[in-house]
Amino acid sequence: MLKPDRKIVLRELCLALVGKPYTHNEVNLNAIKQNMSVAQVAGMIKSVDCSELVQVAYKLTTGKVFVDLASNQYIHSEEIKPRIIGGKKVCDLATGDLCFLANNPDRPNSIGHVGIYIGTGKIVEAKGKDYGVVLSTVDEWEKKKTFAGWRRPRI
Repeated sequence: MLKPDRKIVLRELCLALVGKPYTHNEVNLNAIKQNMSVAQVAGMIKSVDCSELVQVAYKLTTGKVFVDLASNQYIHSEEIKPRIIGGKKVCDLATGDLCFLANNPDRPNSIGHVGIYIGTGKIVEAKGKDYGVVLSTVDEWEKKKTFAGWRRPRI
């Protein structure tokens, strides 16, 4: 789990990337250093896909590169198991947790999309070419038929 000050950086960076276009494999992770400001990193990122969004956020906040591809990010993270409270499933989410969809038409029944939880019920995701990087909600994700669960990166 991220330290409190790193959670703030992750949240600010994710929000700064909202509105950026969606494109595969455009990010140079080697250029991102942990001591850079959110504004510097956001200025470097011209476009991003969903797994690169996660990589950029974790590179800035931890200094380490997290694996590429949503399916690999799923494998290299730990399941956050829900608790039952008042008959409803509830997950104890923290800023930086990841949410996954199993919706890749090229790989049926596999993980194909990832978003980052930034707190207060909000998720930032690189949704696709028609949308770019957008802000969505936990409720929107959990209602999707393809919702595959919450996980915490092992990084």
